[in-house]
Amino acid sequence: MTIETRTTIELKDVEAVEFGCRKCGSRIIRQLTETPRVPAVCDNCGEAWFSSAGPETGQLGDFLRRIYRYGRDESPYILRLHIKTPPATHSLYQSQGQAHG
Repeated sequence: MTIETRTTIELKDVEAVEFGCRKCGSRIIRQLTETPRVPAVCDNCGEAWFSSAGPETGQLGDFLRRIYRYGRDESPYILRLHIKTPPATHSLYQSQGQAHG
């Protein structure tokens, strides 16, 4: 017998997005709205995340806007994203072959 665990999330459950700085480790959390604000730089250290001349900010804003809209859509289907789950860890009891309970 095979047991498979899947973790999914519906778009309607997404409330906010988190931007994390690779340089200093700080995080910026933005509520997901009809007009999402994509930060161009880290609020903490000033590291530039997007080029002012590049299309990335607009594309990311469009992507977040679509998540917001599809999450509130009353379509006849449900769209879920599969989230990668970390491998299960074994308890001390399992590794020693003892029953737990």
